[in-house]
Amino acid sequence: MRNNIPNIAISLVNYHSALEISRLIRVLNEQEGVKVSFFVCENSGYSQFKESLGELPKCVEVTLADNIENIGFGRGHNKNFIEISKHAKFDSIVVANSDIEILDGSLLKNLHQASGGEHVVSPQIVTPAGEGWYAGGTIGALTGDLRINRRLFRSGFRKTEFMCGCFFMMPRVILKDVGGFSEDYFMYAEDLEFSIRVVRSGCLMYVVDEKIIHRVGSGSDGEYSPLYLYENTKNRRKCLNDNKLGVYPISKVFFFIKYFLARYVQLFLIGDSVSFKYVMRAFK
Repeated sequence: MRNNIPNIAISLVNYHSALEISRLIRVLNEQEGVKVSFFVCENSGYSQFKESLGELPKCVEVTLADNIENIGFGRGHNKNFIEISKHAKFDSIVVANSDIEILDGSLLKNLHQASGGEHVVSPQIVTPAGEGWYAGGTIGALTGDLRINRRLFRSGFRKTEFMCGCFFMMPRVILKDVGGFSEDYFMYAEDLEFSIRVVRSGCLMYVVDEKIIHRVGSGSDGEYSPLYLYENTKNRRKCLNDNKLGVYPISKVFFFIKYFLARYVQLFLIGDSVSFKYVMRAFK
């Protein structure tokens, strides 16, 4: 660290709008007690996004990956990680979505202190209505299924087996010891697969008593797009099998009931035959 001020690299992959991610960069650049640099992979239109970045204050440090196609969450962040790894000055790395709102001007400083240079940490994540959306997660010993804890807490911290890709901070040594995201996943479950490798490496992960707001997307608010159903189901199944989660055959039966039968009934009742076809594709 330089002058005891933490240097934080922030990795962003943009899917939404140039204005939205520029807004987030402005807010994070004003965080107290830290020095921040931004690494952005653009997945929705490079030229428009580059023009938007040109409107940021000159003091903002942004490294932009000139990518003109959607290469996915994991590959996008990995592209940023390659650039981040070229600089020895960074103490911690933040992975963040652009559709979030920061509530505390000292968030990054507090997370860095909680990390202690060895733990992966996250704030609690709430919806715009203030409801708990993420406050940790566990992987069932028998079923191998991820259970998200949405119960918020007021002080202290909570140990977690799952770190949500929406927002978390990790010490830079994690990239060296564990690596980045698996590029076998285009979208959804890549944060789960990453969390499994982090835990198996011996690193501890915690959710701390900070909060951010996430403007919840497809699947998280009960509304399922066909793309979400296909990618989420396919990748959850792949993660279960590749990492040998749970106890066979309990894990297989549970997955079939939760991700096939339950979704079949739900989609049948609302008459969504198109989305169900995507679920069927994920089981092939």
